[in-house]
Amino acid sequence: MTFENNNNTMTAYAKAAISGATLLNSGALLGILSQLTSLSTLIAGGALRFAITLWTIGITVGTISWILAYMATASFGHGDQDGEERFIFWGFTFVAIAIATFAIGMFSLAYGFHPPIPKTP
Repeated sequence: MTFENNNNTMTAYAKAAISGATLLNSGALLGILSQLTSLSTLIAGGALRFAITLWTIGITVGTISWILAYMATASFGHGDQDGEERFIFWGFTFVAIAIATFAIGMFSLAYGFHPPIPKTP
């Protein structure tokens, strides 16, 4: 594999990771907001607010990781290996944080879930 092909492959993987992390959080946020009325009686308010906040942070962090990926590519183009490695490190870190915000938000909802107790006659 040539150096150029390797760079293109790495760029494709970075795009997929950034898109995936942002999509996870966006989908979770849109899903919960579209069902907010019915879910608000089943999930504790604090858990719901916490999850919504985390997913919003995840979307923001995922978007920032796209900027970091762009900066890594620009550094690569200018032959700045130190800058490229620094931006790649922070880009991976931000993608990992975005994925973690999704997971923690989901655990928050699961922990805050309290189905209604059936009334016994």
